[in-house]
Amino acid sequence: MTRKLLAIIVIGLVFIVIAPFANAVSIINGSFEADTWNGYQYDLETSGLTGWTALDPGNNSPAYPWGINESAYGVTPWGEQFVVIGGYGVDLGTSIQQTVSGLVVGSIYTLNFGLASEGYSAGGFDGNANVQLSMLAGSATASAFYSPILSVNTYWDTWAMYSYDFMANATSATFAFEDLAMTGRGYDIGIDNVSISGRAIPEPATMTLFGLGMLGIAALRKRFKM
Repeated sequence: MTRKLLAIIVIGLVFIVIAPFANAVSIINGSFEADTWNGYQYDLETSGLTGWTALDPGNNSPAYPWGINESAYGVTPWGEQFVVIGGYGVDLGTSIQQTVSGLVVGSIYTLNFGLASEGYSAGGFDGNANVQLSMLAGSATASAFYSPILSVNTYWDTWAMYSYDFMANATSATFAFEDLAMTGRGYDIGIDNVSISGRAIPEPATMTLFGLGMLGIAALRKRFKM
């Protein structure tokens, strides 16, 4: 085997190996630390939430979603702040959403996120809060529903990580966390530590053409002893 032929094969193998990792997709302000809050920050729809769109269609009072500094209301293991959506006993429709870009059509991505259901037995909050994660654009993956365990002590102090897989059908996609009607005497839901992982898997047709092309070049080099 000549050095040129060996080089072609090596280049082909390198392409195949690195192609799945060619694109990096990230969440903006997934830890909600980009803004500065002191205790509660009501009405993120109006005051703003870096990297996110906060929606409160019912214009509730105090307005959701909220931004909360953990030093006042609970503990999260991923930073000083988190976001709350929800409302007592009803579906308020409040949400936070974000659009990510740089996706590869047909590839699978995973959203990772932390959730906590507010717990405060003295205040009667003894049921789990609920949240729906939906793809609003860029994916046909069905919505998923989560009901994290009730926080043990006060407010939001019992967090757990969850995940959601979706397939991209466009190069950008919009996802949203939205509150649902509370179960029992549940209250608000806390969201924190949102990230995305996945790799760009080349479409089968592209990889087939590339493989055939490499085989053709190798065959030609062998035939003409290049």
